[in-house]
Amino acid sequence: MEKILQFGRYTVAESEISSCRYSCDPARCKGNVCCKTFDIAITFEERNRITTLLDELDHYCPWLKDLETCFQLTPCELFIRKQDNGLCVFNWLDADGSAWCALHTLALEKGLNPFKIKPLNCSLWPFLRDGADHLELDRETPAPCLNFTDTQTTADPELLQMLEYIAEEINNED
Repeated sequence: MEKILQFGRYTVAESEISSCRYSCDPARCKGNVCCKTFDIAITFEERNRITTLLDELDHYCPWLKDLETCFQLTPCELFIRKQDNGLCVFNWLDADGSAWCALHTLALEKGLNPFKIKPLNCSLWPFLRDGADHLELDRETPAPCLNFTDTQTTADPELLQMLEYIAEEINNED
């Protein structure tokens, strides 16, 4: 029987984090995967949290002026807008062309867990929600940060740490 691991309210099959090695490397993907491929739906609470940081984010993303430049409200959901190049509006490029998340960068600069600032859907990737609270790795989106293996090995430490940070933040909010 498949072993299911619990991280806060989320569950994930142990085989999911044992069959993959994950390493976010902006120099390799240039933001062309998670920060470009997906339309990121966010909650109003996440929007409000990010909005309080707009002045500080100006250092990385001077094009962020107001709510209108950051978020798009559709009849059903609220989304993070994209730049003309297709990247998330919170992405900035360094001198080498590597794409970085301004929210993640700002959190590290302030000594915070990045998952305190980033929207949950951003924080969860490379996991996708399969149902309300079960997570599965995104095996469909080609990404240089994900390396899948057919052999069962130990759980990937970076994926475990990510899930533990997310669970910690969710538990702190409850």
